[in-house]
Amino acid sequence: MVEYLLYGKVLIDQPTQGFRCGIDSVLVASIVPKLESGLVLDMGCGVFSAGLCYARFTNTNATIVGVEKNTEFFQYAQKNIHNNILQKRMRVIHADIRNTPFPKNTFDAIVTNPPFERNNCITRSKNMLKSVATIESTVTLDQWVHYGLQALKPYGIFCIIHKMQRLDDLLHAFYGNAGDIHVIPVQTKADTIPKRVLMRAEKGKKPGVVMHKPLIVRNVDDTYNKKMTKILEGKVRCIIKNTLYSVEDNTDEK
Repeated sequence: MVEYLLYGKVLIDQPTQGFRCGIDSVLVASIVPKLESGLVLDMGCGVFSAGLCYARFTNTNATIVGVEKNTEFFQYAQKNIHNNILQKRMRVIHADIRNTPFPKNTFDAIVTNPPFERNNCITRSKNMLKSVATIESTVTLDQWVHYGLQALKPYGIFCIIHKMQRLDDLLHAFYGNAGDIHVIPVQTKADTIPKRVLMRAEKGKKPGVVMHKPLIVRNVDDTYNKKMTKILEGKVRCIIKNTLYSVEDNTDEK
């Protein structure tokens, strides 16, 4: 089934049944710095939605590489590169993140939207693709971060979206290996608790965490607020500078 992200800027072909990519992919892509060159890795890329959103957000000259273990998701990712006419800037590798063909210290940035649920802590869906996308199987969150940091160059940027309930696991995974950590809670509405968290860390930096103001997604009437609408349209993204983050026009970042 073909759908669109960033209000038509990204065409996504994905399975009709099971896991469906959505605003999580848009949000995590929105916090990745724009690179004029180099390599960006989308770990466990699924149908490649986060990588594709990043490509459209920034119009970057960097090469975006996806790694996907599941054969069906890998095939969809290949289709989506072709359908979005991004063959010169994007490619996808059919591999397990534990055993990729890349040497250590290869990538300048990583974007990832990994499975949120711990193995054996939730009933698995009968739909295999949904189960693969939402529940850890052969790789824990701690290992996921570990393999990503191995692939990342010193002072490379690691961007991830996850459940807010697992913030402690995320911080533990990065501790001692990455610092200058920025945390943005994501709330559905102003009066709700955060369900998601966006995190950006820099490999090799000294430990340190900045907790930012929440990113609110919807108004009281359940419509997207103005800030979120502009992000979903691909007109602005989250720019993290020092101890602040703001939502700015894509062309403003230096």
